Formats: sequence, structure tokens, C-alpha cells
Amino acid sequence: MLLLRDVYGSAVLFNIEDHEVERHLEMVRRHASRFLTEMRKDNYTVKEHPLLIKDMQGGPHYIVLKALDIDSICIIEIVLGQSIALDYFVS
Repeated sequence: MLLLRDVYGSAVLFNIEDHEVERHLEMVRRHASRFLTEMRKDNYTVKEHPLLIKDMQGGPHYIVLKALDIDSICIIEIVLGQSIALDYFVS
């Protein structure tokens, strides 16, 4: 499943093989380069663990979910997009 969505100046790619990431980012660069003064790339790991006691558990660069569904993916996408926008604003 490919989820590419522009959120607050960020592109969040979900379930993309490492060798395909650059191709997708090139598309973003081609269409958004005049709006972007700086481009950064970060990795964030999402894992599913059905036996997890809590609904989720996370850290600075990962999150483990009890169940991975489209709603969870959309929430993660929005939070990551806002975090990137906030980091950019602060810098």
C-alpha cells in the first residue's frame, strides 16, 4: 500500500521499499521545490504487535501498535507532519 500525502509541508511515505523511496521523493521535489527552502528526510518505524497490552507504545523514532489499520496510519501521518512543521518553524 502506498500512502503519499502532503501534510504541513511534509510527504509521508508508508510501506515503501527502501529502493523505491528516492523515486517518490524525486516526484515531490519536482512538484514542490519552488516552495521548499530546505528538504530533510527522516525514518520512523511502525510495527504491529497483536499481543501488546496497551493500544500503543512508542519512542522517538518508532511506534508499536496493537492493531494497524487505516485510522492508525492517518493519525501517525498527521502527527509526523505536524512534528516536521514544528521542527521547521523552531529552526
